[in-house]
Amino acid sequence: MIENARNILVVTGAGVSASSGISTWRAGKDAIWSKDVMEKGTTRYFKQDPVGAWTWYLEKFGMVANLKPNKAHEALVKMEMDTLDNRGEFLLVTQNVDHLHKKAGNKNVVEVHGKTSHVRCPHYWCDRGGRSGSIAVEEIQHQLDRFKETKSEEDLPTCPKCGAIVRAHALWFDESYHSHDDYQVELVSLIADTCDLILFVGTSFSVGITEYIYSRGRLRGVPMISIDPNPVERAGLEYIREDAEKALPELVGL
Repeated sequence: MIENARNILVVTGAGVSASSGISTWRAGKDAIWSKDVMEKGTTRYFKQDPVGAWTWYLEKFGMVANLKPNKAHEALVKMEMDTLDNRGEFLLVTQNVDHLHKKAGNKNVVEVHGKTSHVRCPHYWCDRGGRSGSIAVEEIQHQLDRFKETKSEEDLPTCPKCGAIVRAHALWFDESYHSHDDYQVELVSLIADTCDLILFVGTSFSVGITEYIYSRGRLRGVPMISIDPNPVERAGLEYIREDAEKALPELVGL
């Protein structure tokens, strides 16, 4: 199926990064989902308790800068290179905010749920926020380091432009995919309607983007593969019931 495809859409979830040190969202005792994420991963919680929101966010995602890609990430780089070398098209849509696909070398990547390398101003009228603005973490790293030490409201990181307390550059559960241009939902929608193979890797199909892509593939009759040791059973999916770091290298001959 992969060899015959000309236009491949890959969708990855936390399972692809599990062996790199990221907790999966739903599986296992350390699953992020089990720790009140539906409440704390919201703009509402950030507005009510910015100290609590930033404390939670840094505990869950503060370590990703030190993580390294695993064999699953490396295999997807090869898949992209092979597809492009054969004059095909390739897009990798990841729900993860760990940047490991880009670290590994993938070029055509959409980080549809945001990125930990940036934060942004919560004010839509500020050009460091709104639909297109953001702030590189390096600009406020000294503030983040101070907040990690004190957990004090006075030391919360602030926007270099307007002084507002910045927020994570992430899609929270009470926001839409259209809330920021970096989520590139229009591109994802276009490729979902033109690809001829969809590969889901390490995802529980629990969020909107995976449900949308699956539904488009099902309606169009596109071949779809799910790589997951404990997959969610869905009609129209072919299953490879293995961990991503084992299955993907075998698929691409790595």
